[in-house]
Amino acid sequence: TWKASDGLEIEGVLRKPSDFDPNNKYPLLIVVHGGPAWLSPNTLLTQNDLLYYPIPQFIQKGFVILLPNYRGSIGRGQRFEEIYGENMGYGEMDDIHSGIDYLNSLGFIDIARIGCMGWSQGGYISAFLSTHSDRFKAISMGAGVSNWYNYYIANDIRQWALDYLDGDPYDRAEYYLQTAPINKIRNAKTPLLIQHGENDVRVPISSGYEMYRALKSMGIPTQMFTFKGMPHSITKPKENLAVLHQNLNWFCHYLLDEPLNLTEYVDST
Repeated sequence: TWKASDGLEIEGVLRKPSDFDPNNKYPLLIVVHGGPAWLSPNTLLTQNDLLYYPIPQFIQKGFVILLPNYRGSIGRGQRFEEIYGENMGYGEMDDIHSGIDYLNSLGFIDIARIGCMGWSQGGYISAFLSTHSDRFKAISMGAGVSNWYNYYIANDIRQWALDYLDGDPYDRAEYYLQTAPINKIRNAKTPLLIQHGENDVRVPISSGYEMYRALKSMGIPTQMFTFKGMPHSITKPKENLAVLHQNLNWFCHYLLDEPLNLTEYVDST
């Protein structure tokens, strides 16, 4: 547990290598759960480990992993969950930044080697960090929102936006823009991996294309992979293997200086 800058107590799960030594400095990866009304459980193998983010393999490579249960996560009561929509993007960024600061105060993370990844709402938060934070050496955005206005007019759960953004974009235009990753795209410097299902109607693929084309135009290192026929979740074993491999390789390249090879298991674009 740690305290965010506004005093809110945040919990998370910390995964460490079996030979962990607190006197060493470890690269840190943040894995952000979706939802946001969900959680990262304190278990050895989660759905994320099987579908998107190979935490056991990251740990074998010598990473420390933090899975924050940021504001809006379930299990902490109704008020903790409802706080999420009050300062979307900025609140979760503070929860993650303060978690990094706390781990850094313990002395065992390498502050120059930090990465972040997440799917769905975790993808939104990761994209938000890519344009609002300078703490990360690499980020992966999985099926994440880049622009709340486009999300509202094209997704299949419009009520979600009405609830969490407290209204539609016609009455809340400033808030929709302020809390969108694309709003600060000119600040982006972090290499970004984008993964998205071709037939995603929960977060339409235009979100991925928007981030990709903006970053490409700015010369920021970015790669986007579109998984043919896939919805919001990647649901086939071969495609899951490709997603897992890409994330493992992306962060091992940028944080461990290993060669970059994202296409080993990929047939699609």
